[in-house]
Amino acid sequence: MSVLQKNMHDKLTEWNENNDDNPRNAHRLTHGTPISLPQGKKQEYIDLFRDMQPGQNVYWNGFGNPPSLVFRADFDDMEWNRERQRTRKLVKGRFAGGNVGWVMREDLELFACAYRKPLKNPTERQLALLELIRCEGPLNISGEITDFKVKEITPILHRLQEAFLVYEDQYDGAWDRGWYIFSEIFPNISLEKYSKHDAIKILLRRFAFRNILIDTEMGKSFYRLPAKEIRAALEEMAAEGILLEAKQGGDILTEDAPLLQTPLPSPFVYALHRNDFLVKSNEHWLKKRFVHPAFDTLHYLLIDGTFSGVLVGRFRNGPNDLDYALVVDSCCDLTEQMRAEMNASIVPLAISLGAKLMLDDEALLVSDMLSQIAHSKEKLSSGAPAPARYLDAMRKAATSFVVTLSSRLSGSYASAMVAKEMAEEEGRKVYVVDSKSASAGEVLLAIKIHEMIKQKWEAAKIYERAKAIVKDMKTYFVLENLDVMVKNGRLHKITSKLLTALTIRPILGSDGDGNVALFSHARGQKQAVEKLADTIEKSGKNTEGETLVIAHCNNISMAERLKELIAVRYAFRDIWIVATRGISSMYASDKGIIMAF
Repeated sequence: MSVLQKNMHDKLTEWNENNDDNPRNAHRLTHGTPISLPQGKKQEYIDLFRDMQPGQNVYWNGFGNPPSLVFRADFDDMEWNRERQRTRKLVKGRFAGGNVGWVMREDLELFACAYRKPLKNPTERQLALLELIRCEGPLNISGEITDFKVKEITPILHRLQEAFLVYEDQYDGAWDRGWYIFSEIFPNISLEKYSKHDAIKILLRRFAFRNILIDTEMGKSFYRLPAKEIRAALEEMAAEGILLEAKQGGDILTEDAPLLQTPLPSPFVYALHRNDFLVKSNEHWLKKRFVHPAFDTLHYLLIDGTFSGVLVGRFRNGPNDLDYALVVDSCCDLTEQMRAEMNASIVPLAISLGAKLMLDDEALLVSDMLSQIAHSKEKLSSGAPAPARYLDAMRKAATSFVVTLSSRLSGSYASAMVAKEMAEEEGRKVYVVDSKSASAGEVLLAIKIHEMIKQKWEAAKIYERAKAIVKDMKTYFVLENLDVMVKNGRLHKITSKLLTALTIRPILGSDGDGNVALFSHARGQKQAVEKLADTIEKSGKNTEGETLVIAHCNNISMAERLKELIAVRYAFRDIWIVATRGISSMYASDKGIIMAF
């Protein structure tokens, strides 16, 4: 079916000025005469934007960028809309299928009445978070909220947002945005001005004005509202004489019937991005008709009013096309060779020693850091990466797998989850895996994920398998120096001195849920190596064909002795030795050994 678009026709229609339900002075542009603000046509652009709401940014065009009506203006409407965002003339919300979109402030009531999902039976957590925002807002979901985890905060906030109980105040690409009580920011907005049915009718009238020929599936495709609600509204509009059934099938505004006999303008070709109004209106059949087995659809080709093909390729952010991106935090002690082969991005954590802040990146000298820690009595701690750092790494591919330090030990996982939300608003897909481990455990998980990527597993299956690996993974470590565990409060000072004096080395490890637990102890380095090797047998895990990773902090000799002993006793396919980076070295201390399998 040809796509007849009013925004491609040069026609000006006057509507009844006394009817609020009708778009007024709506301008339908020819493909050759885009709106120009300098020519005083600001209202024409506003009318056009109004009918195409909720507005979305250009697909794969950057988190937080404002919406743009591509090909329909000869000025930089993205920058103009950025200013409208800044002044809250465009308001962010969750509309079509819970997706993020932008609507004009004066239409907020209309969209709220069409999309609001009342919270009839709120949970205790929903009520608690709502009260927290009410009493202490604005709320920022940086992961530092008492008694809440980011992975549970985000869905709660989205559900409150769908009920129009909270408002996300974001007017640029910044991740650090605030959440407010909706009624406090918009006290004059009535959530019951229209019935849902009447609100849908108003939207569909605008929709018909821009598309000319519409049907239930097109309305459902664009607005992501239930088909039965779209159908009921269209049937009532037909009964009222607003719509006519077209011979070609579908419905048309009564006054627009002559347009079906109007020839289209001279030949034209448009490459429309995936969030374009016309693409979204026809997405239900476009996705089925134009599918390439190996490449992504980049743009749909609209030729003389008909969608006739697609441009395919790979979405990318940078010089390399990537199917998947592998992202890890800096507690994942990949070697340079591993990092290069995996094309992995490492997001640095931070190390705080008193007032001194050190970033765990390539510039950090581990030996200097350990020396400073050894000669300092200041408090020692680590800090999670900012979500913006994770987001930059996620933008390297359409799909990203992120491996983080245990959420029980760090805010790194929480930060990655915030970035995941932002990246997915851009159209990317992100899978964040809580390793429930550290150092060697993260390396092991990265190796496994990389192997599945090379074998071309489906993304969802990689994620499910990665979670299963985490559940089954064992992590153990032995420390030569216990000072750091004293400084960060994990071990009493007297206990540390006693263990050191007796040359007793505790064999510690993950309890399976990301916490540190005591498994055994050894006297001297030789016994420590033997006890570490013994833990493999005691774990009951089958080692045949499996991979084991040993991470060491300035202790290659002990790491190699452990590797030799394990190779003799067990049937691991691969045994890797890696050196610890900054964060791992901070906690493992000099001569520490970490093992994961």
